[in-house]
Amino acid sequence: MALSLVSINIEGGLHLEKVQAFIEEAQPDVLCIQELLKSDIPLLEELMGGKCFYAPMMVLPAGTRIAPKGETVVMGVGIITRLPRSREVVHYYHRSAEDMPVFIDGSPEEKRKTQHCVLAVSEVMYEGALYRIGTTHFTWTPRGNADEYQRTDIRALLSLLKKESPVIVCGDFNAPRGGEIFSLLAREYKDNIPVHYKTSLDISVHRAGETDGENLSKLMVDGLFTSPEYEARDVSLRLGVSDHAAIVAMLEKV
Repeated sequence: MALSLVSINIEGGLHLEKVQAFIEEAQPDVLCIQELLKSDIPLLEELMGGKCFYAPMMVLPAGTRIAPKGETVVMGVGIITRLPRSREVVHYYHRSAEDMPVFIDGSPEEKRKTQHCVLAVSEVMYEGALYRIGTTHFTWTPRGNADEYQRTDIRALLSLLKKESPVIVCGDFNAPRGGEIFSLLAREYKDNIPVHYKTSLDISVHRAGETDGENLSKLMVDGLFTSPEYEARDVSLRLGVSDHAAIVAMLEKV
């Protein structure tokens, strides 16, 4: 049998009821989460019946959409599974965990100094085979246009993935399919999102849906990439979970 995987950018705690209902229905073997608040880990661990491997990315200031309760919150990426794990590792490819100031949503330079980019990797055992699974939330740019920060970070990410290969990597890449950055990934690893999907954003939920829906409808920014040692099948996108669609897939060791 194949290993079942789900990957979702859950936008902090804004859609937890929908996320909870979806996870209870899907019950994947491995759940990869982006924009996961540290405070929400126990809830998702209980839903999955397994432990979360967590890598923080930023500290959000109080009073933001995702941290409205008057206190700062830590946000990052996580991998949750009931399966036995043989190895877990965190790779920061922009900044490090030791220096994590409160995020400043200001100029590109201020954002760059206060947000971190990380690849979390977990090796899980399933039916006698090892699956090396990574998740990341890549560098954001306006409207998904490549810039020098993304170009720097994709070189670093690809170098890490080469060291971790064979690998399955999923997440929010903030770079649309067909564009410069996504194409660099797709040149090295198989893009498993079926071509009939044109966007991975849920326009009815996304905060820019009303004002920029036409652009969002063309942005396939979430991805599931595999090296040749793995095969992904029955890959689909599920709307109605968050402002991003959930990626659902079955994976097999070739």
